[in-house]
Amino acid sequence: MGARIDEGYEVRATCAILPDAQAQCWGSNQFDGLGRGKADSFPHPEALPVRDLGPVEQIVTSGGASCAVTGGRAQCWGYNGRWNDAGESGYGIAKDRNVPGILGTVRQIALGDHHGCILTTYGGVDCWGIYKDQQGIERVPFANNARVQAIAAGRQTTCALMTAGGVQCFGSNGFDSLLGRGPANGPIEQLTPAPVLIPTDKAAALQVVVSKDHACALLNDGTVWCWGDNYSGTLGAGQSNGVSVEPKESAMPLQVKDLPGTPTSIASGTGFTCALLSDGKVLCWGDNSWGTLGQGTFDDVPHLTPVSVPL
Repeated sequence: MGARIDEGYEVRATCAILPDAQAQCWGSNQFDGLGRGKADSFPHPEALPVRDLGPVEQIVTSGGASCAVTGGRAQCWGYNGRWNDAGESGYGIAKDRNVPGILGTVRQIALGDHHGCILTTYGGVDCWGIYKDQQGIERVPFANNARVQAIAAGRQTTCALMTAGGVQCFGSNGFDSLLGRGPANGPIEQLTPAPVLIPTDKAAALQVVVSKDHACALLNDGTVWCWGDNYSGTLGAGQSNGVSVEPKESAMPLQVKDLPGTPTSIASGTGFTCALLSDGKVLCWGDNSWGTLGQGTFDDVPHLTPVSVPL
């Protein structure tokens, strides 16, 4: 098995799980996000082992902090300021990295810019940080005790893939559209999970991804649906009127157009999304101002539909 990589959201650090299940990180260590036990202001271009960490099943980085799942427990280290002003151990730089108060075995962690969430093996979700302004960890109330299969976090928004095949989101409704419930100019925030209005009556969601400005879901019929900001053609479904991309945002999920195959997984960043197809091809759409679409160049032209990444 090769290394699995996670790049931090709005932080210049990357971590990987090696084939021997050990974690290594590189980049900025300003808040000890590399897990060295001591912060510094120097760049670290070489991969460094995370200290005092057992075999790792998952690792995520965001906003100067990192978390890992190891032995069914959640351990976190790094920047703590935006998550928990009280500074309890386990929420950032601390001698004890274990996240306290979790009921059950941890299966997955998702980190946003201001919060973190964990998914337990029995389908419950616990979150901390800027979520109802709590200082400790808190159980997320899903209606009818519905079970969750996977979670994804953006800047201040979290979405859950339900075992029944739907998607529910809660948190900030950034760009008036990140909750995917329509119409535009909806609520500023959603404190309890609410269903995203994707057409899952005939197809179930297999994956959900969330970034700073948009979110997307992959359905089992091979379609991809996105919602949120569309300034750079981020949703893969926009049209140009010669002056700007329309619509500028969508609070209702829109189907991504012109995918020349069946996607098996998707990934998103600020302003862009990529899909891996069953034949191994990778296609991306949206913003390419930093070369994020893998075209060998960069430009300020919105890419409204998927373009193939030459691998």
